[in-house]
Amino acid sequence: MNEDLNNIRLPRTKESTLFEVVLASIIIIEGVFIYLKSAGDSGTLTIAAIPLLAAAALMVTAYWPKWINMPVTIKNYRQMELKAQSARVIALVVALFPAFFANPEWIKGPSGTIIGIGFAAIVMVIVIYYVWRIEKAQ
Repeated sequence: MNEDLNNIRLPRTKESTLFEVVLASIIIIEGVFIYLKSAGDSGTLTIAAIPLLAAAALMVTAYWPKWINMPVTIKNYRQMELKAQSARVIALVVALFPAFFANPEWIKGPSGTIIGIGFAAIVMVIVIYYVWRIEKAQ
């Protein structure tokens, strides 16, 4: 990998700002909704906060694409941008996951397993799609 690409920090763009505004909106709306539905139960709030914090961390990580681990060799700037974009899209998906904590019955038993598998499958499809786009951008 080119040394210049390894140490790059991507600049703020209109796209990144849009992703950040959408993520902040999701976090605020979900936070209020989960708080109201859980009647302030600290266990539910703590469990719901973990994916929201992970989503925020992914959004910050998108500015330094070398921190994003993907099975591709980066050779140009466009590939770095796609790598960052993948982190932002995954951050939005991860931020939507706590919506299932609003009703604790949804995450108990078989429905919780199906929700977890579906969530993991969606993230995997996104990663596979972006790996394909990054390899295509060579």
